[in-house]
Amino acid sequence: MLHLVRINLRIMVYRALSVRDLNVINLYINGKKEEVESERLIDLLTQKFCATDKFAVAVNEQFINRQSYSDFLLKEGDKLELVVPVQGG
Repeated sequence: MLHLVRINLRIMVYRALSVRDLNVINLYINGKKEEVESERLIDLLTQKFCATDKFAVAVNEQFINRQSYSDFLLKEGDKLELVVPVQGG
């Protein structure tokens, strides 16, 4: 009986880890590896940075139009660069 309980517990833990890991995407943001739970660019920007209008975003060296943020889907291993405009002369 005890052996059966251990096996069931291992299966439950494995399933919980597998389901959680399916929702995580590994990205590089400004060169730093990050794990995010949503594939939508707009979710990442609002959750991690609380804004979408203070910087420009490039994904894999291609700038993304601000109007496309809500439709743009991120993929495993994408490289994001967040660029803040600087004024001066």
